[in-house]
Amino acid sequence: MHTSVAKDLERMLGVQAVSREERDRLAYSRDMWPRSLILLRSGVDRVYAPDLVVWPGSVEEVAGVVGYASKRGLPVVPFGGGSGVCGGTTPRGGGIVMDLKRLDRIGDVDKTARTVEVEAGVNGQHLEDALDARGFTAGHFPASITCSTVGGWIATRGAGQCSSLYGKIEDMVSRARFVAADGEVRQAWGFPRRAPGPDWLQAIIGSEGTLGVVTDATLRVHAAPERRTFRALGFPSLRQGVECMRDIMARGLRPAVMRLYDPLDTLIARLSHGTGGESLPPRLGRTLRAAREHGLRLALLRPGVSNALFERIGTVIAGGVLMILVFEGKGRLPEEEQAVTLSLMLGHRGRDLGAGPALDWFHRRYAVSFWQSKVFASGAFSDTFEVSATWDRILPLYQRVVETLGRRVLVMAHMSHGYSQGCSIYFTLAGSAHDDEAMVRLYDGIWEDGLKAAQAAGGVISHHHGIGMSKTGAMAAELGGALEVHEALKASFDPRGILNPGKLLPD
Repeated sequence: MHTSVAKDLERMLGVQAVSREERDRLAYSRDMWPRSLILLRSGVDRVYAPDLVVWPGSVEEVAGVVGYASKRGLPVVPFGGGSGVCGGTTPRGGGIVMDLKRLDRIGDVDKTARTVEVEAGVNGQHLEDALDARGFTAGHFPASITCSTVGGWIATRGAGQCSSLYGKIEDMVSRARFVAADGEVRQAWGFPRRAPGPDWLQAIIGSEGTLGVVTDATLRVHAAPERRTFRALGFPSLRQGVECMRDIMARGLRPAVMRLYDPLDTLIARLSHGTGGESLPPRLGRTLRAAREHGLRLALLRPGVSNALFERIGTVIAGGVLMILVFEGKGRLPEEEQAVTLSLMLGHRGRDLGAGPALDWFHRRYAVSFWQSKVFASGAFSDTFEVSATWDRILPLYQRVVETLGRRVLVMAHMSHGYSQGCSIYFTLAGSAHDDEAMVRLYDGIWEDGLKAAQAAGGVISHHHGIGMSKTGAMAAELGGALEVHEALKASFDPRGILNPGKLLPD
């Protein structure tokens, strides 16, 4: 990129808000997509580096940068917290990465309309802290809440851990302002409810910065819960646990959190700080923890054997599978919903494990975002693969993905984000190979086969992580004829293709 571009942007934003420094270009060359982390570990540290990075401080400055880039055909990639795991902020075409974290203003809560104005760069935890101080909550609690932004949630159509009660982000946004590719500032409305034609707000939500750069939004808020109850249930099999989940939602109960672990994930939970029910025998617990600490790489090199062994250990020792439940709300509603749930579980051979495992999960509910580094440090890789389906397809989908991938990587899963018609399955994958080049081939292969398996079983390829670069190859099959409509939207909103190129749509 020519030096004059940087000089022009410095005049527009100020010298401190524009950088061509090598360290900044490296820092903004990726998000937390595991494939890019494998490449980084192998020494390929600049697969996709931007030409420069900018930090606009207002909506007007965002519009100025986008308008300037549009006239010169320069790619613009919006960047929030960088916590995405699909390569959604990777600057494939170089150009300008635009970090929006200076857009961090939180407005007053409108207590009558139950809404709050929030800029796109607001950190998730900062938002909840501000709302909690005023007696409200947005109800959006992703595991990445401490390192993600409101704009990122909207861009990826994200979900929090309490989506069964509060909904996903698309249920929470009533207005969004965005900068179109021509540099014009536009708004899309969706609340309280609108009927004049298609819902353009929903076209912007989940578009991953390819149709416009979201700068601020109006979010619905709720009164902060007065009470919470915590419970853990045990079931003899995954099938009985899924049937109980379905029964809970069909009865109109709305737990804030409902997570059902498969046998291996149940075992991991029991080894992690005692979560998962009665404590293991001390000697056995020490032995299994030592195997987890020192035998990970060996286990990953023989994943087919390891999956079968761990599933057997998990089923026998853990005594079935674990479900975590959290109810919250006003007055005695949480206790009443929990009581009804405990009566329902009896019909599915469930047993009450008390509050302890659920409380333990609650206190560590964000820690998973910081465990990934340990796996990579061991020379392996880990990733997450979140899909969703209707209740009749959940177990066949789970089995098909496990059977498809289980010979090549360790596979565990939990079911969560329950709705009346179905839920999400959140797979965790861990794998290894003899070198990083082979590991990239393994990684690409399991993603291609895993997505095909999920689609063949009737699942949706993303529940809340988005598409980015990692899932674009499956989008044609996912959207079918609607792919042409989406391509037409892209051509209309962004005729020069400058907004986050190479994302969401297949090349």
